[in-house]
Amino acid sequence: MTNVTVPLSESLLEFVDRQVDEHKADSRAGFIRRLIAEKREHDILEAHLEALKEYKSGKTLKGNLRDYIAAK
Repeated sequence: MTNVTVPLSESLLEFVDRQVDEHKADSRAGFIRRLIAEKREHDILEAHLEALKEYKSGKTLKGNLRDYIAAK
C-alpha cells in the first residue's frame, strides 16, 4: 500500500476524528479510504447510467472496435 499525506484544516480533522470516535470508521485512514471508495463507486455508477441513457437514445456504435481504434 502507498501512503498519501493530505493536509487537513483543524475542523476537517475534528470531523474525521468524530467519525472514528463514533465507530463509523476504525481509523482516520480507514475513514478516508472508505470515502474514496464510495466516490469511485459513485463515479462508476454515474458513467453506467450515462451510457445506459445514451444507449436508450440510440447513440450506439456497431461494427468492429478495432476499426474505431484505428480511425483515431
